Amino acid sequence: MSGVARRLGLDIKVVLRYRRLDRCPDWSPGRPTVTALYPFAAFVAEWVVAGNRTISDL
Repeated sequence: MSGVARRLGLDIKVVLRYRRLDRCPDWSPGRPTVTALYPFAAFVAEWVVAGNRTISDL
């Protein structure tokens, strides 16, 4: 575990605590992450539903 902690730059206690969890921790619960693509989310969702898949088509 100390090697994992060292590679990730985390304290060994943090790595051990995360190891005991049954799922990945949620570092910002309830807070949506707004990105530069957020204004286009509806368009991209419709585009994917229409069967498009490649980024070059987008």
